[in-house]
Amino acid sequence: MPDRANKDDRRSRYDEYSAFNSPLADLPPVTATYLLADWQAVGMCSSGMNGPVPLSWQEIQAYSQMTATPFTPWEAETIRTMSRRYCSKFYESRHESTPPPYVDESPEAMEQRKKAETAQVKAMLRGAR
Repeated sequence: MPDRANKDDRRSRYDEYSAFNSPLADLPPVTATYLLADWQAVGMCSSGMNGPVPLSWQEIQAYSQMTATPFTPWEAETIRTMSRRYCSKFYESRHESTPPPYVDESPEAMEQRKKAETAQVKAMLRGAR
């Protein structure tokens, strides 16, 4: 959840975007779902002194050994990369205006986002009356 000026607003970005049928609520398709499940089982990230930190190679290896789930080098690298990017986006997304990491930058998608944002602003203005 982003830091917001209104501290009582506890909506996730997904909830906020979904309310206005924003294209930002559409998640990209995933084909390697088994890898997502393993990443979530490993823990996605570790706890650091100031918040989430990426999974270490040792944590990935320990999970692999303890669960008898042998990872190929590519799978282990992918899990580590997902963890690093997750942590990076976690800190970047604390700003309310940060878009999701999977945003399509094509002109058509940008136009669709503008329309959704305009609808959101209009709805907010109607609610302020």
